[in-house]
Amino acid sequence: MLSGSFDPVGHAGKNCKTTTAPAQFSIFQYRPHHARPDQKAREEILRLHLRGKPTEEDVERIAAKLDKFSGADIRTLVDRAVEEAIKRAMKSGKTERITTANLLDAAKGMRPTTEEWLATAHDYARYSNEGGAYDQVKPI
Repeated sequence: MLSGSFDPVGHAGKNCKTTTAPAQFSIFQYRPHHARPDQKAREEILRLHLRGKPTEEDVERIAAKLDKFSGADIRTLVDRAVEEAIKRAMKSGKTERITTANLLDAAKGMRPTTEEWLATAHDYARYSNEGGAYDQVKPI
């Protein structure tokens, strides 16, 4: 139960950026840095998600083709390749391996989510740069 002196609208307004000086707001601001995984990290992410699955893959070659993919994108890629292997196994009646070609084919049908996220972050920084808070964000 709220006390009679609590004003939720006034309280929310006190935390709004437009009513708070930029210097005060910056101490509460969270600025995550979402770097894309490098070649070695993409290789490890692939190995992690392929562990325990029947595979015949060239992890280094696949990882090189996934330059703009996030860790979540790589997981989705592996999931799609697994689904295709299951479909093939159901038709053939035997275990089908996940190959480099399967993974690369799955990658061709995907758009990395990092591209949209970075474009959104860039637009936000460009149009919300009150007081230079986002000057460190580089153009895409």
